[in-house]
Amino acid sequence: MVKYEIRGDWSQSVLCRLDAHQELFGELGRFLWKTPNIQMQVRPRSRWVQDPSQGRGLLGRALSTAAGSGKRTAARDSLPLQHFTAMQGIGLCAFTGIVPGEIRTIESDGTSEWTVRRGSLVAAEGTLRIAGRKAGPAGNGFDGDRFTGTGTLFIGATGHFIDLNPENQGGVVQVDPGRVVAFDDHVAYSIESVAGMHGEHIPVATIKGDGKVILETGAGVVGRESPGAES
Repeated sequence: MVKYEIRGDWSQSVLCRLDAHQELFGELGRFLWKTPNIQMQVRPRSRWVQDPSQGRGLLGRALSTAAGSGKRTAARDSLPLQHFTAMQGIGLCAFTGIVPGEIRTIESDGTSEWTVRRGSLVAAEGTLRIAGRKAGPAGNGFDGDRFTGTGTLFIGATGHFIDLNPENQGGVVQVDPGRVVAFDDHVAYSIESVAGMHGEHIPVATIKGDGKVILETGAGVVGRESPGAES
C-alpha cells in the first residue's frame, strides 16, 4: 500500500510517498506537485483497463474478444489519465481534491470491486485495474469506473462524506443521484423517476443490498453528469 498524508480542512490535498518503481494514476487536473525523480506521463485510460480474457484459456480469450470489444473501444475513446512513477529512490507526489471538500481513501483488498464516479477520483495505486465502465443515459447516467485488485484509492467529494449501508435501512435507500460518489459490488444501483409538480420527471437513485455506499453533502463537480443507470 502507498504511504500518504491527507492535509487541510475545508480544502484538502494528499501527499503520497512512493518507493522506487511504485506507481499512481489519477484524473487530469488533480496533480499539485512532485519531486524530480517522479516521472509523469499522460496515458490513455485503456492502459489500466483489465483484459477481460485474463485468466482464461485459448477458447475463453477468443470468445471474450468479441464480447469485450465495445468496452475496450469506449475506454480508449474516454479521457486520459495521468501516470506517476518513482524512477529512483523515494519520491513525493501531491494531489488536490474537490474544493471545498474532503479526500478519503478506499483500501481495496481484492475481494470486492468499487465503482467510483468520474470526476471524484483523485488518484489510485498502480496495482489497481479498471474492470470496466458504468455509464447510463446522458443527463442522469452514472459515469464511473469499476476498480478491481489490491491497493489504495483516493477519492474526493464536495462538502463532507456520508457512509451508508442499505441493509441498515431495511435493505433499500433512495438518494439524490448527484450525491453518489462510490459504491461496492455488494449493492445494486438503479435510477427511477418521481413526477414533479409540473409534470417533470425528477431522477432518484435506488440502491439495494448489503454493502457500502459513499455519498457527498455538496453539489458535486461542475459539468459532470448526474449519477444514475441500472446495474
